[in-house]
Amino acid sequence: MIETPNAFQTCHPVPQRDNLLRAPVALAAARAPRSGAPRVVTASFSEVRRQCGGQRVEAIVEMMIQVHPMLPLRTERLRVSAPARSSDPASLRQRLIANGLRLSTTMLRSAA
Repeated sequence: MIETPNAFQTCHPVPQRDNLLRAPVALAAARAPRSGAPRVVTASFSEVRRQCGGQRVEAIVEMMIQVHPMLPLRTERLRVSAPARSSDPASLRQRLIANGLRLSTTMLRSAA
């Protein structure tokens, strides 16, 4: 992956209270995904940072994705960002994971 300099790289690390983002996330299947939809099995975060204005959060998300039950799990490591609208770390984690899954699916489909 090619990384380009941006506004996130000049900012400060996430404050101590947001270190919950760094913990690995085991995702429970709240609802069954539709047939053929990729599903995130586990996700972990690294290099979590806030944009200088505090409006967005950027992180590297490493996900294990199940594309189909008969295929092996794929591991994707992507840099994603999400708006920092709420102070709830769980919803922020879910938005970062959703953005990573959307980006991974888009890249997989465009490569085919």
